[in-house]
Amino acid sequence: MSGAKHKTLADIVMLFAIALLIVATLMIQLATWRSADNFNKVQIQKKIDQAHHVYHQYIESRNATLSAASRVLINDFGFRQAVMTADADTLASMLENHGQRIGADLMVIVDLQGEVVASTAIHENAISGAASLRNAYQKPGNEILLPLSGNLYQIVALPVYAPRLVAYSLVGFRVDRTSVLELQRLTGLEISLFADPEVRLTSLSEELPVGLRQFLASSTSPLFFWQRPRFHNSTLDDEAVQIWLSFDLAEIYDEYDNLMWKIIVVTLLILLFSALASKYFARTMTQPLQFLADWASAMSRGQYKLVETEPKFRIHELSSLFSSFRSMAWEISHREDEIRYRAEHDMQTGLLNRLAAFELMDSYADKQSSFALVMISLTNFRDFNDRFGPGFGDDCLKHFSERLTTFCTQTDEFVARYDGIQFIAVLNTSSEDLRSRIDVMHHTLSKPYFVSGLQARFKLSFGCALCPEDGISAEVLLRRATIALENARRHGLPLKFYQQGNDEAYLRRLRLVDELGQVLERGGDQLYLVYQPKMDLVSNKVMAVEALTRWQHPEEGFISPDLFIELAEQSGLINRLTDWVFETVFVQLQTWQQAGIDLEVAVNVAATSFSSPDFSYRLLNQLAASTQSREGSQRAPLSLELTERDILSNKEIGLVNIDRLRNNGIKVAIDDYGLGESSLSQLKSLPVDELKLDKSFILNLDSSVRDQMIVKSTIQLAHDLNLKVVAEGVENKASLALLRAMGCDSIQGYYLCKPIVADEITRWMEQYAYLDHL
Repeated sequence: MSGAKHKTLADIVMLFAIALLIVATLMIQLATWRSADNFNKVQIQKKIDQAHHVYHQYIESRNATLSAASRVLINDFGFRQAVMTADADTLASMLENHGQRIGADLMVIVDLQGEVVASTAIHENAISGAASLRNAYQKPGNEILLPLSGNLYQIVALPVYAPRLVAYSLVGFRVDRTSVLELQRLTGLEISLFADPEVRLTSLSEELPVGLRQFLASSTSPLFFWQRPRFHNSTLDDEAVQIWLSFDLAEIYDEYDNLMWKIIVVTLLILLFSALASKYFARTMTQPLQFLADWASAMSRGQYKLVETEPKFRIHELSSLFSSFRSMAWEISHREDEIRYRAEHDMQTGLLNRLAAFELMDSYADKQSSFALVMISLTNFRDFNDRFGPGFGDDCLKHFSERLTTFCTQTDEFVARYDGIQFIAVLNTSSEDLRSRIDVMHHTLSKPYFVSGLQARFKLSFGCALCPEDGISAEVLLRRATIALENARRHGLPLKFYQQGNDEAYLRRLRLVDELGQVLERGGDQLYLVYQPKMDLVSNKVMAVEALTRWQHPEEGFISPDLFIELAEQSGLINRLTDWVFETVFVQLQTWQQAGIDLEVAVNVAATSFSSPDFSYRLLNQLAASTQSREGSQRAPLSLELTERDILSNKEIGLVNIDRLRNNGIKVAIDDYGLGESSLSQLKSLPVDELKLDKSFILNLDSSVRDQMIVKSTIQLAHDLNLKVVAEGVENKASLALLRAMGCDSIQGYYLCKPIVADEITRWMEQYAYLDHL
C-alpha cells in the first residue's frame, strides 16, 4: 500500500540481530530444559525406586519384630492351654502382659471362624468386622496394614497349634505420624497413607485440607504464564491402604529457575550490546545506500548526472556499487536516447513514425494551431518492389523520404511515415497557398528516382484534411485525410480535399464491413442469391443461369452489390463470402436436380479470392462434399466468371487454378470482356472456355453501327479461338436478332428475364416453353 510505512535497513539489521539472539536464547532454554528434565526424571525415578526398597525393608523389619514377638507368645505352653480351654480372662491377661513387654499396640486371638476370642484395646466388633483380617490369618506370617476404629495398624498373624490348629494370634503396631515421618526421613520422599475416610496420614504439614489426594495430584508451581506440577507421585496399593510416595519438585524448579533467570539477564545484556553495535554498523552501511537510492530515484526522473566525483565510501563493496551505478547511469542515458529515437522514428527512412506524428498533431491542436495534414500514397510502389526486390524498394523509399523532407520549411512543419507506402506531411496553411504547395510537392516527388542504375517513377495520390476546419484531433484528421486519399485514388485524381459528409460515408462503410462479417458468422442470414437465365441461341433453351449475391439489410434495406462486394474485398471477407456463395449454389443445384431441372450455374469470382493459392482446392473440396454432381455427367454443372484483371492480378497462381478447375470439369469464362485492359495477346494465352461481352456493347447494339462492328468481330475472333460467346445486357428483340445473325452462342438480359430468386426460376422454367416474344 502506498500509505504503508517502510522499515529502514538499519531497523531491519537491528531487528534481525535481536531476533537471532532471541531464537538462540530460546534454543538454549529449550536444550537446557530438555537436558535438565531428562536428568531430573532419571534422578526422580532412582529416588522413587530407592524409596520403594527402603519402604519394603522398613515394613519387613517391623514385620520380623512382630513375628518374633508373636512366636514367643504362641509357643508358651500356658498360652496354648488357655487357648484350648477358651479361657478368655487368662488369655486377655496374657495378651496384655505380652503386649506390654514387646510394645505391641494390638494383641488379638481369633478362632478358626474368625471370631475374636480375646483382644487388647480394640473393640471386638471392629476386629470381627474387618474383612481384611482374613487375609492375615489365611496367610500366616504376612504383614498387612489394617485401619481399625480410625487408626492404622501393621499386623502379623501366626497360627496357634495345641497340637492341632486351634486359633490365630494377631500382633500389631500402630502406624502414626511419627512412623510416617520416620519413613519420610529414610526414603527422602513425602509419604501419605490413605485408608477409609477417617484414616489419613502424611509426612506433609498437618494443616493440609481434607482433599489430600487432589492436592498431591493437582498442586502446581507457577512459571511466568503457565503452571508446572508440584509433585511427582508414585503409589503402592494395599488391599485396605493406599500409599503415595511424592517427590517434591520445588527444589529442582528453584535450581532451573535460577539458571533460566541468569540466561535471560545475560541475553538482555547481549541484546543491548547487539542493538547498539548493529545500529552503528547499519548506519555505516545505510548512509551510502541512501545516497545511491536518492540517485536511483533521480535517474527514474531522467536525472543521470547527480554527482560528478565519487564520494568516499568506507566499504569496498559500496564503492564498487557506486562505480556500477555511474556506469549504469551512462548506459541508461545513452540507451534511453536511442530508445526514444527508435520510438519516435521509422528506422527505414529516418522520418518520424505514426505515434510521434500523432503526438505532435495533438499538441498543435491543443495550441489551437491551424495546419494542413497531407497524406501521400505511392500507389504503384509494390510493382517496383515485386519486380526489383525489397532492397531496391527500401532504397527508393529512402530517396523519397529525403526529397519529402525538403518541403518542411518552417519549424512547425514535419513529415512522417504513416505505414508501408503512405506518408504524411503537416504544413502551415498560413504560409502560402496550400494547393500550390501540394502541386509543387506532387511535381517534385513524381520525378524519377535513380537507384542502382535503375529508374523508378511513382504514381502518387494526395489526400488533405485541415485543422481546425476538418477536425481538432490527430485521430479525426488522419481518418479524414485517409478518406480524401481513398477518394483521390478511386477517381484517379492526384489530390482530393476532405469534403463534409465523407466521414459519415466512410464510417458507414466501416459499419457495413463489421455487419457483413457478423452476417457471415451467422451463416449469411441476410444474404440471398438471385439467378439470371442464359439462353442458348442454337437450341433456344435455357441451359444455365448466373448466380448474383444480394444483401437485404434489416435497417438500410437493399445494399448495392457493387458496394458490399468492394467492402468484402477491401476487408478480407471476400473469401468467406465466396465460400458462402458456392455452398448456397451447391444446395440449390441439388434441389433443382431432384426437381428434374438441369441447369448450369455461373458464379462471379473476385480477384482476391481467385489469386489465393488454395482457392481451387477449397472449391473442389466443397464440390466433393456436396451431392450436386449429376450422375453420368463428364463435367460439374458449374462455371466461373473472371475478369482479365482477376486472372492477371497474379497470373502464375491464376493459371494454375484455371488448369486444376478445368481438369475437374469446371468451365471458366472471361467476364466483362472489352473493358479495362483486354488484349488479344492475353486472350490468346488464357486457357478459358467462354467470353462474356460487356453489356456496354450490347445495350445500344440495335442503334450503334460501331457496337455492331465490335461485337461481330469479337464473336468471329472468339470462335476462331474455339471460345463460346455470351452477350449480356440484351434488352430488346432487335438486339437479339442481330446477335443471332452474328452467330453469338448465348444471351442474357432483361429481355429474356431479370435476376430472380430460385423459387421463381422454377416457375419461370415451366412457363419458358410458352414464351413467344423470343
